[in-house]
Amino acid sequence: MYALPNLIRFNDHVIVKNDTFDLNMKPIEILFQPPKRMELETGLQVNKVNLGKIISTFVSLNKPLEGYLTGNLPLIKIENGNLRSRGSLTAKIFHGTVKITHLTVENVFSANRIFGAEIDFSDLNLEELTTITNFGKITGVLEGYIHNLKIAYGQPVSFDALFQTVKKKGISQKINVKAVDNIAQLGGSGSSFQGLGKLVTVFFKEFPYEQIGIRCKLNNDVFTIRGTVISDHTEYLVKRSGFTGINVINRNPNNNISFKDMIKRLKRITKTSKPVVNP
Repeated sequence: MYALPNLIRFNDHVIVKNDTFDLNMKPIEILFQPPKRMELETGLQVNKVNLGKIISTFVSLNKPLEGYLTGNLPLIKIENGNLRSRGSLTAKIFHGTVKITHLTVENVFSANRIFGAEIDFSDLNLEELTTITNFGKITGVLEGYIHNLKIAYGQPVSFDALFQTVKKKGISQKINVKAVDNIAQLGGSGSSFQGLGKLVTVFFKEFPYEQIGIRCKLNNDVFTIRGTVISDHTEYLVKRSGFTGINVINRNPNNNISFKDMIKRLKRITKTSKPVVNP
């Protein structure tokens, strides 16, 4: 460590290495600006973080999750009570990639701190993603993003998110009844079986789909959900493939609800043991 009139530098690296974390924090430099201003600079090398162990600590999963986080944040700077960073972190999970950039924290030293990030993901295996939870089984490949993400007190306060499937050779695109119903409930409508009726669940347990596309936004506690597949002036959350497929239509695309109500929908979905299918 060395010190100057307005500067303190800790030369040692802080290394954390165990079964869950392999991190290397760069030397910390603190600059004092009269009268009460302080700046702190450091950096972080993430060699490996076991995401499976961390996530399983907070969330009950149907089967073990494998995933690792790596990356480099060459600059982490705290100035005027706010943290910003350069660089990125990359998670290898569900046979795909999740990239995290623009990590920020507003009001670092306050109880009302707000965490921010930009997240982009690609090539996620939907079968692995959905079968570790009770949402329902979907096969296919997912890509998208969660931009302008801000979290305060452990709950999102804003985001702009896109989730859509992409066709990949050799990977089927199918969705089971439970997943169909849960997507429909998230969108605020019942499942649309277009005349096939409830008996369809006796003969079919899963259906082929052409595409799943969902975009949702949260801003000032107003939540909106839209389908990204538009055909014949109809907006779809799930677009069917073939005669045995099934559509989930966004019947009220201009419907805005509070995020608290969306959380209630999610809780109802997790408590539902059997799908509810509307004829």
